[in-house]
Amino acid sequence: EELPKADVETTAILLDRRRYPDDEVAIIYGCCAQHLICEHARVFGSVLRSAPQVSLSSVWLPKATSVIGEDAFWDCSELKHVSLPVVDSIGAKAFSGCRSLKSVPLVVRDLGDAAFLYCGDLRTVSLPFARAASCELFWGCLRLTSVSMPVATEVLNCAFAICHCLTSVSLPEVRRVGECAFAGCVSLTSVSLPAARRVEERAFCGCERLETVFLPSAEIGRASWRERV
Repeated sequence: EELPKADVETTAILLDRRRYPDDEVAIIYGCCAQHLICEHARVFGSVLRSAPQVSLSSVWLPKATSVIGEDAFWDCSELKHVSLPVVDSIGAKAFSGCRSLKSVPLVVRDLGDAAFLYCGDLRTVSLPFARAASCELFWGCLRLTSVSMPVATEVLNCAFAICHCLTSVSLPEVRRVGECAFAGCVSLTSVSLPAARRVEERAFCGCERLETVFLPSAEIGRASWRERV
């Protein structure tokens, strides 16, 4: 994909680049740019919460990037397009509050807590290599309709809570579902968790339309079904 022209008005190149023994770290402290292009970085660090990049609409990160740090794009409410390489991990709240983000290509193994909290316009998610859905990972993603996590073995507490448009869930390798993992998913009608061994308390509370559940050998925690959130 062609990158936008790097001019002063629309593009911010790394505002601060620091060299560490093993990694080149990019830390962005906030800017008024529309586009952000990083050309040399292995670790993309945090954005200061005191200076959210509210005008940032697109981000391109280099192929060498292996880690996206905590709060990296926190509260970038206008962010719509993200081009990510294959990364090892995405930190806690890295894209939290990115309310305009609709999809993200995620070839990643580890996801921090609340990495996509309140991404209200996020529609579909494919995580082919993710090992777990972390705590509050997609909490409040009101328009999320589908999720693919074929190798994940855990869905932790509140991972998909308040995902109002999520209609079905099929997670073939998940062995444990945490507390309130799907709480408040009011459109959820079917769940297939064939490998699950434990479903914790209130995992599906508030899922008032849930009709079909496939849990052939799971131990079910107290008040896991349909009760109000």
